[in-house]
Amino acid sequence: MENLDASNNVITSTYQRTSDSKVIELIYLQRRVLESTKIGEEFDRQWGIDSSASDTYDDQVQFQPHVQDKLLATVDNVTSMAKSNIEMLKFVSDKLAGIEIIHLFIVDLLGRTTATAKIFEQINKEDFKRTRVVTMFSKFIAGAILILMNVLFAYYSVLFG
Repeated sequence: MENLDASNNVITSTYQRTSDSKVIELIYLQRRVLESTKIGEEFDRQWGIDSSASDTYDDQVQFQPHVQDKLLATVDNVTSMAKSNIEMLKFVSDKLAGIEIIHLFIVDLLGRTTATAKIFEQINKEDFKRTRVVTMFSKFIAGAILILMNVLFAYYSVLFG
């Protein structure tokens, strides 16, 4: 059992490093696309890139202290939230999925951790109560149990009077 947990941790860690290096590679490629120094400087400032240590034609991007860790932690957080939302959306109708996607889009536009987004979330919780989704399989099982109980009680009533 411990070997299975250890191998799962190694797989997760390997996947995480691959994902992290892909994000850094995409930032590097975007930085290379920007040719104007004014736009490039603005890009570096917004992404926390140390432009004095990172050359546009260098193979690596040098971030300011702690920026890379914070960026990768945010990407990991968003990835886990997206996975949980995808799992939730598998069981709802297209109409409800569309409403939820629009809601998530608005929260992203407002800035997920800003006061405005938190106020929007609170108002949304008050105005629109979430309901639990019951799958068709669960409804089928509940219906089958109900029919079986009716047959059992009808048989019991006929048998004992």
